[in-house]
Amino acid sequence: MQNSTDTRDLNAAKDGPRCDHFWHVRSWAMFGAGFALGLVALQIAVARPLKVEFSRIQRQIGELERGVQKLTGQSEQAAKTSELLGALAEQGRQSRAASDALAGIKDLQAQLIDGERATAAARSSLATVAKLRQEAVKAKRATATRSRPSTS
Repeated sequence: MQNSTDTRDLNAAKDGPRCDHFWHVRSWAMFGAGFALGLVALQIAVARPLKVEFSRIQRQIGELERGVQKLTGQSEQAAKTSELLGALAEQGRQSRAASDALAGIKDLQAQLIDGERATAAARSSLATVAKLRQEAVKAKRATATRSRPSTS
């Protein structure tokens, strides 16, 4: 039995470096194949979904940018509308002030017309009083001349 063991040891000693080299190359080949398989699995499991997700996010960002541009345009319109509404409100206040002023002018005109009528009536009364005074003076003179005794 020792013979067969010795021959195995001899064969192992002869084939040892070659056998180790074979296992060494085979191990590196398996490692390389496993590494390549891992890269392919990474590409399929991670990179492709990330690329799809990145494309989706880019589309959403584009939509958001368009929405922001649209809102910006609308906010400018809203600002212009607000400015116009403010101007209209100011015109409304000015219109009410003008209406109040016109109402005051109308009241003043009515008072002036009433005053003119009163003045016309007072003039008429004054004229009547003046006529009556003149007539009273004439009547007094006429009475005074009649009541004097004649010296002739």
